[in-house]
Amino acid sequence: MTSPFTGRPLNGALMVQGCTSDAGKTTLVAGLCRVLARQGVRVAPFKPQNMALNSAMTADGGEIGRAQALQAQAARVAPTVDMNPVLIKPSSDTGAQIIIHGQARHEMDARAYHEYKTIAFDAVRESWQRLRRDYDVVLVEGAGSPAEVNLRDRDFANMGFALPHRVPVLLVADIDRGGDGQAEQLRVAVLVYPRISNHTDLDALRANPALAVSWVGPGQPIPPCDLLILPGSKNVQADLHWLREQGHEAAILRHLRYGGKLLGICGGFQMLGRSLSDPLGLEGGGHAAGLGLLDMHTTLAAEKQLRQVQGQLCGAWAGEQAQLQGYEIHLGVSTGPALQHPSALLRDADGSLRPDGACSADGQVLGSYVHGLFDEPAAQAALLRWAGWQGAQAVDLNALREASLERLADEVEGQLDMKTLQRWSQSR
Repeated sequence: MTSPFTGRPLNGALMVQGCTSDAGKTTLVAGLCRVLARQGVRVAPFKPQNMALNSAMTADGGEIGRAQALQAQAARVAPTVDMNPVLIKPSSDTGAQIIIHGQARHEMDARAYHEYKTIAFDAVRESWQRLRRDYDVVLVEGAGSPAEVNLRDRDFANMGFALPHRVPVLLVADIDRGGDGQAEQLRVAVLVYPRISNHTDLDALRANPALAVSWVGPGQPIPPCDLLILPGSKNVQADLHWLREQGHEAAILRHLRYGGKLLGICGGFQMLGRSLSDPLGLEGGGHAAGLGLLDMHTTLAAEKQLRQVQGQLCGAWAGEQAQLQGYEIHLGVSTGPALQHPSALLRDADGSLRPDGACSADGQVLGSYVHGLFDEPAAQAALLRWAGWQGAQAVDLNALREASLERLADEVEGQLDMKTLQRWSQSR
């Protein structure tokens, strides 16, 4: 295949690095992916190392950074573990879970991971070789800033990758990012604990102009709201302790007494039970009392649940059985009477249905292990009706993302010298 810009055979690569960790690398790579995809180029995103608590499931059964999944959508290809071969998910102030080629391999502190980098780099090289073989162009995203001198030793996230692989680098200095739109009507509050994970579960709500979404951070009280959400967590016991230190447990009970609805997703769902146990020390170990709002107990197990799921919401609260689609990423196994009243039925590969989550007898408390609960418009509308908004109009998040990627690609094409970038990518 030849380049639509130069007419020469395609076998290119370009790396986007940033002056800071939030300079806009992810956005620019996504825009470039869509620009090339629209020209018929088979392009893939690649981030050698990503540190993030927002992750996504791939078709090949692995876990990668959510940003690379979005970039794959921009490139119009299915996300694979090779697009983010090393994912670091912090689980405490000093430790993190190390995910290699989509699978959790180790729990390490910073010193141990620094020694492990030579092994991790091998995984990066393997993925790089496969992507270079299978795609016309690979767009590489750096991590943080290449100017962090303390990270240069054994670096493979920035220049430590670009130099040995002779990949041209485009440096991003800044990007103008828009804020949230104004919203009204249904009031939604989300607790932002220190190790919140997969907050992208709330993207569809943030994009809905008829919702007022508040993020409740450290030192902030829970505002009056119709729906309170406990999102995912990379360290459930630690974040539950933080929640109590903030005085949120009493505020949650008060919210329920006044008729508000409470939704827990993944780690937030586990917090709703009677107890949490970590006998293997996967997230620091120990045992903690839960909020006691659902009659269940959760134990962390060695095998991580990683799977894409589809099914439907169920129970009298849901009205008609709204279809949902999402994914599971969790260590916990929950048991108890509360699970006899599931919030959803998920369809396994053989077509059979299995229960997920739980709903309290009074219908005020809902929990689920499924990430992406709000992404499907039908499920989103049903959940908003449950929360008290009878005129719920759902946002089609996938359609919104596609429209946004198209606008982004238009802007990238209009602002950048694409012929020069193409020439750089072929100049190795």
